[in-house]
Parts: sequence; C-alpha cells; structure tokens
Amino acid sequence: MKGLRRLGPVLLAVGVVAVAYSCGDGVEPEPPPPDPAGFLRVSLTLNRADVGALIIRMSGDPLPDSIRGAPGLTVYDAPAPQSVRAFVAGPLPDSGTVLQFWTSNANLVGRYSAWVEQAAGTDYEQLLPSVASVRVIR
Repeated sequence: MKGLRRLGPVLLAVGVVAVAYSCGDGVEPEPPPPDPAGFLRVSLTLNRADVGALIIRMSGDPLPDSIRGAPGLTVYDAPAPQSVRAFVAGPLPDSGTVLQFWTSNANLVGRYSAWVEQAAGTDYEQLLPSVASVRVIR
C-alpha cells in the first residue's frame, strides 16, 4: 500500500505535464520576414579600355538614394527629372559594380533602370555613350 501512495504523486505530476504539453499545438510561430530594404548595384561593362568618366542616369520607384561608388572611384550625384544622375570617374573596371544605391525594397530590382548618358576618355575626349552599358542588379 505504501508503494501506491508514493506512485500517486508521480503519476499526478506526469499527468499534469502531459496535459500542459498537449495544450500547445507544437508549431513554433514563423519568424518575421526579412527587411526588404537594402542596396542594389549598378554593374558596368566597357567596350574599350580608355574610358575615364561616365554620367549614369538611374530611375525607379522610389528613386535611388544614398548613392556610393566602388572603391577608388569618385562619385557625385544630383537629382534629375524623375531620376538621379551620377558622375563616376576614376579607374573604371572593364566589368563589375561601379555604384550602389539604397532602396526601401531591394526585392523590386526590376523597377529600376540605368543607362549611360555621357562618356569621356582618360584623355578627356568625349566618347559615345555606347562605349559602356550598365544594368541594375541585386
């Protein structure tokens, strides 16, 4: 009889734990979605090696913000009608990222476009804009 008296509280405790555990659905809440804000990049491809400066125009919604250049490049930007212009000068790579800009939703990369408006050689000679192409990437 003493053994049953000792077993009673143990069974009661196990029952309470089992009931408490079964009350939950066992599913953890989903983590919050990641913040979509972030930087998008403007990638450059040059058709010749002597390009020293570009004016790149970018558009999208919302407009590109907090524009910065790749290491070693000088960048100045200014608002333009429904877009932003960036002057980029320095040792431009044959291909790769030359600019980054902040957007409130980097998942909407398809809403952004960029194009070369003007180009200049390392000797300051005006070049056709077609010496370079740019595109916005994540």
